[in-house]
Amino acid sequence: MAVELGITWARAASVVITAVVIYLALVIYVRAVDQRSLAAMSSFDFGVAVALGAVIGRTVLLLQPTLLTGLVAMTVLFATQAAFGALRTHRRVDRLLNRPPVLL
Repeated sequence: MAVELGITWARAASVVITAVVIYLALVIYVRAVDQRSLAAMSSFDFGVAVALGAVIGRTVLLLQPTLLTGLVAMTVLFATQAAFGALRTHRRVDRLLNRPPVLL
């Protein structure tokens, strides 16, 4: 029956395992970096969220990146976001990374 749907049981199991591992990694990274990574997004944070979605989607669907490649990419994205988050404490850097809020 699985072959009729275009997937084998082994491939389905790989997708399940990969999805669980990448999800757990995402939860750990969000906890380690800060809740800001998914809440109160600046344009930079939004770009990182889109990139994370692309990495997670490709990794879970077992496209070219392997699980380890996806984890490395997530680590780099979160580390970069954390580094820029630390730089945001400087007023000049914050002005470069974030647009001022607009009062409507």
